[in-house]
Amino acid sequence: MAHITTPVIKTKAKHYRDAYLTLMNDQVHFDCSDGEYGSITVSLSQLEEAILIHKNKLKNENQTVTQPRCD
Repeated sequence: MAHITTPVIKTKAKHYRDAYLTLMNDQVHFDCSDGEYGSITVSLSQLEEAILIHKNKLKNENQTVTQPRCD
């Protein structure tokens, strides 16, 4: 399999370090230690599932807020 990498974010973290969120093949890597401690890694499918759950929660919350009250 070819090595496929997609950067998501690069931003500043504490203590003058950079923070990275990168998609690498079928994994998500997050590092805010400039590699000193290693990255946190989760599967892409695990992140996709969590995003779907979160979107459903947002959708349900928005529906609750916009429904008229029946007093």
